[in-house]
Amino acid sequence: MPELITEHRKIPCPYCRCAGHFYFQYYAKEYYHCNACGLIFLNMPIEQDRDDLMYYRENYFDEYANDQKTKHRIKLYQNILDDIEKRKKRGDILDVGCGLGLFLKEAKDRGWEITGIDPSEEAIQFAKELIGNDAFTGTLKNLNRNHLYDVITSINVLDQFKESWNEIPMMKALLKPGGIVYLRFPNGVFHASILRLFLKFSSKPYINQFLIFNRYVFTRGFIQRVLSDTGFSNVYIRNATLSGAGLYQRLFTLKAIGIFINYMVWHFVRFLEIISRGRILWSPSLQVTAINS
Repeated sequence: MPELITEHRKIPCPYCRCAGHFYFQYYAKEYYHCNACGLIFLNMPIEQDRDDLMYYRENYFDEYANDQKTKHRIKLYQNILDDIEKRKKRGDILDVGCGLGLFLKEAKDRGWEITGIDPSEEAIQFAKELIGNDAFTGTLKNLNRNHLYDVITSINVLDQFKESWNEIPMMKALLKPGGIVYLRFPNGVFHASILRLFLKFSSKPYINQFLIFNRYVFTRGFIQRVLSDTGFSNVYIRNATLSGAGLYQRLFTLKAIGIFINYMVWHFVRFLEIISRGRILWSPSLQVTAINS
């Protein structure tokens, strides 16, 4: 039976430097949890570290491009824009880690002035064919600091890179006063809780393929802490809309059954969120908006 918690195994949290306690093992990887800031993080020895940016540049397009093209992902992008437009009038929007540019295409069709940036040259080549020359190869460090945006989005990319919280101050510097940052990422508490529950009954990795653990596993408390430390205000964290192509559709042979269960799960977690006034967030992903004060 895999070990769940060993109190004597501690390593410093990479964000706040407080003690991180062993939390769970995912395949051969050890993850630790910091009680102080809420971050769940991968214990990766220096000699085993890799260049995340290089990996993303070289492997992203081949491994993830097809997933971005699905109708479920397009519907997700439309839902994100609906959410943003409840809070901000259409203006300049920057998508960090824009991939193939499909989110930006949806935004452009609605009247937004768009900019996308991504380290994958192949992804940007695809994006330029889709949206023109508003997509660029690179990272936030490569953008013109004199151009400010009304909205900056980061959709399912922020938790994947080394010291990813350093991206937040750069986003803030590129936002207009009163501008909005929108973040979406896997809900660390949800995925970790599901894994640890299964580990109590079985050592077989049946559930692993359905869970998401990147270098960092963000929790509600952690992203609240980072955004507050950076000077953002009106931080609003809530359940993210399900993508429609998730766990339940993959588990069931009949697609209709998977869609129905997806639908029921979404409304159940929304019900929990509403009656708890936002304290219970059990969607597989979280979405966050915050204002540049």
